[in-house]
Amino acid sequence: MTGAAQLVMGQSVSRSFLALQNIGSHAMNVEFGSARATCAISGGKVTSGGFTITNAGFNFTSPPVIRFLGGGGGPGNQGAPYLGLNQPNGMAPSRPARAHATLSGGAVSAIVLDDPGAGYLIAPFVFLFDNDLDPYGCAVPSSTSGLSLPAGMTAPIAWEGTTCPTDPIAVIGTTSDILVVRWMD
Repeated sequence: MTGAAQLVMGQSVSRSFLALQNIGSHAMNVEFGSARATCAISGGKVTSGGFTITNAGFNFTSPPVIRFLGGGGGPGNQGAPYLGLNQPNGMAPSRPARAHATLSGGAVSAIVLDDPGAGYLIAPFVFLFDNDLDPYGCAVPSSTSGLSLPAGMTAPIAWEGTTCPTDPIAVIGTTSDILVVRWMD
């Protein structure tokens, strides 16, 4: 891939169908959502040095919001990779962790732990989502994550109901390629 990641759509639109069509001559990679990270735990708490930013994203002017989801064990506390929230017999941490992100050059550069939380059995899912004041930060597309869209292909994405809940959408390809994005009812 050549070129830089470009924001295609900054915000979701209330529709039930999204079509992405690559009418160029090269493959493109498309990515949905905000930056991404993982974390580690020790002694039932999220560790301050245990964050790994797996996709720093781009186009941020305000740091994304961080939430920790899950971290309980499976039914009977088997420790399986199980979020543990709102599930039958699921365990949840007794106190969720809190953290905030810092930016450098429009990308997430670090995650700072504000409270390690308590009661984690497995590492929770680190969910980063755009700040309401800055809804245009997006994950960087690559050949190893997101959606690969070969030349001349269309990727129809449909949702049941009337709302198509997408985060910002970014694309990377060559500067001469064209991606058509359409919301349809």
